[in-house]
Amino acid sequence: MTSELFIREDLMADYRKRSTPYEFDSVLSKEVASRLSEGWELVQENQRSSRLRKLKEHSIALEDRVWTLCYRLGFTDLSGVGGFTLPSTSGAQNTAGTNQIDVVAVDSESAIAFECKSQERFSKRNDFQSELGKFRLTQERFTKFARSFRNCGTKRAIGMVMVVHNAQLSKHDLERAQEHRITILTTRDIEYYEALVKHLGVAARYQFLADIMSGREIPALRLTVPAIRTKMGKETAYSFSVSPEYLLKIGYISHRAKGKASDVDAYQRMVNRNRLKSIRTFIEEESNIFPTNIVVSLEGKVRFDARANEGNTSDDIGWLHLEPRYRSAWIIDGQHRLLAYAGSDRASTSRLSVLAFDQLSASKQAQLFVDINAKQKAVRTDLLHSLFAELHWNSDKIEDRIQAVTTKLLRSMDEQPDSPLFQRVVRVEGAKDSIRCLTVTELSKPIVHSEFFMGSARKGRVEKPGIFWADDNSAMLDRASVIVGSWLSEIRDRTKDWWELGAAPGGGLAMNDGVVSLLMVLRSVVIHLRSRGIDLYEYDDAAASAELLPYAELTGSYLASLDFEGRQRFRKGRGVQGTTNRMRRIQQAIRNDVPEFDPPGLAKFLEIEAAETNTQSKVIIDRLERMIQTSVIDGLQEIYRDSEKAWWWQGVPKSIRVQVSTRMQEDNNSRGGEEHYFNLIDYRRIVLNHWTEFQDLFGIEKKGNKDSRTSWMSFMNDIRNAVSHASSGKTVTIEELDELREIEQALRQMHTGESVMNQSMDSES
Repeated sequence: MTSELFIREDLMADYRKRSTPYEFDSVLSKEVASRLSEGWELVQENQRSSRLRKLKEHSIALEDRVWTLCYRLGFTDLSGVGGFTLPSTSGAQNTAGTNQIDVVAVDSESAIAFECKSQERFSKRNDFQSELGKFRLTQERFTKFARSFRNCGTKRAIGMVMVVHNAQLSKHDLERAQEHRITILTTRDIEYYEALVKHLGVAARYQFLADIMSGREIPALRLTVPAIRTKMGKETAYSFSVSPEYLLKIGYISHRAKGKASDVDAYQRMVNRNRLKSIRTFIEEESNIFPTNIVVSLEGKVRFDARANEGNTSDDIGWLHLEPRYRSAWIIDGQHRLLAYAGSDRASTSRLSVLAFDQLSASKQAQLFVDINAKQKAVRTDLLHSLFAELHWNSDKIEDRIQAVTTKLLRSMDEQPDSPLFQRVVRVEGAKDSIRCLTVTELSKPIVHSEFFMGSARKGRVEKPGIFWADDNSAMLDRASVIVGSWLSEIRDRTKDWWELGAAPGGGLAMNDGVVSLLMVLRSVVIHLRSRGIDLYEYDDAAASAELLPYAELTGSYLASLDFEGRQRFRKGRGVQGTTNRMRRIQQAIRNDVPEFDPPGLAKFLEIEAAETNTQSKVIIDRLERMIQTSVIDGLQEIYRDSEKAWWWQGVPKSIRVQVSTRMQEDNNSRGGEEHYFNLIDYRRIVLNHWTEFQDLFGIEKKGNKDSRTSWMSFMNDIRNAVSHASSGKTVTIEELDELREIEQALRQMHTGESVMNQSMDSES
């Protein structure tokens, strides 16, 4: 133990020794046996000696762990092995135990004293109040020492930290520590900072200091910069430049409570280590600069002293006094550019351009982040959802809280081994495969935009709570996990072979479209039960799941009954229409066993299906397309009679000729001439180009311009695309089928004067 602090660069040997949980010793071979009986283990055996190791005594291990963390965080000066002894001060009371500090860490703005308390087994620490009192007596002397150390020129902020291991502290213990401005850290907190520094490097030090000195003014961080004040929308914003070193100290990325493991996940999602390395390489080149702004939200109060403004502008020029506090600026955009400077020699000499909004609300911060990053190709939508959840967990806006809970629900179900979605949701930093193929973006839609959480809200209050609703977010998350997990588990257990395939060949159930359909069915069941006087909001988790179980059993049994072709049909549909079709199929199966089950829209769906509208529509469109083809080609040949191919070269727009020629080449001209390779929509362009000649054949409507009078061709083309591609999953409505019939009737009368009925009779004969 010494009263000297050591420069970090001189402590590499100590770091190697203290960063391992073991202590090592080399002994003569004849001493090995006795040492092994004392708890040592053999690491390496040489000819005359052996190298041994054993776990450090728990109190020493804790001190070394704290010291190692401070070293990795990049503090410039550290205490040595055995701790630090405060220099004697004239006239000061030299109370026993108040002159020794286990670990000391210092940088230019701050100085931290650590007292480490460890015990072998988790239990109440009876002497904690006494230990707290003694540590408090150290504070004044440590402050005097720290503020005179190396004459840094400004007052260092002082942090007093007690690190406890296996200690059960009472509420009173924690309150007393807070009164004395002593921060309590557990080994779980230490684990958090170890993980954070591993990911961010020395930039994690400012997150650590912000937690230790939360809300406190840091004298060394006082800074005034020339700035321009302007308005962006309704928000006040400032434009200025600072050094990366300064912005690293006041900036932060994740909103969280101290020591939460989820925050490490947030940093890992928001900060890519490989990208940091590439940017760091870029900034090491002296000529390289970043021309774009770092966008931040300043928190707390800032002062702006405007100066006389010359010129024709509404912006103000003046001096901006930044708040001297850690975590006073949330980084909305530019995290990688900023963090890449951490530990670089250029951090203090370079300049970054900053656009700083004044005290944006959490919801506006999140929205601005999403608005900026959604336009960047490299940022995935899943990441934006995850960040949204972090930012909006405590939002005042109910809808934002629901989205946050839903996102965390799906993430947690991916992590729970007993969950039907275990290891099936694509992670932001991970790759998608046939099993891990579900996305938060898609699965959250049927949960958020439904009555699961609430039927209605007014002035920030829920008037009609849904099945998942609770006043506390964590309670909502737990309840939704139980109910959704129970519903999907029952279906999974009855379709295990199909479920396990995910999106692989033969699968199609445990993928986005399939699971979304299952959640939509769950919603319809909840609505059905409520219509019969069973409001599941009033039931506890187990009782609500029990009420839903019979419907989950019917759903699982129906899906299990599908043969290979049935599973293929279930998988085929895409988009909203495909998902709706799957939901209706399941609802129909439930209705077969529960006749009173009549969710909105099911009867109409069955009516449409009974009419076989898609099949009938395709037959009509095929007839119409042949008629249109003949009329257009014959008409062009009549208009351009100079040569055999004049209709093609003069009557057909060049862009269409190029497309038709490409189709002919790809098909090796197997159908014959060019007239067989037009798309239906091509005929509309030709008709519009020759409107005078074709208006009596194709202008169904009597009024309007040529675009409106031929709009039926676009409508017909949309229907054709839907019914010609089964994967579209679209069902033609009865109304659309009737419109097709009216189009055919009108065209046939315009072309031949005969009715559809006559044409149908001819085709049948």
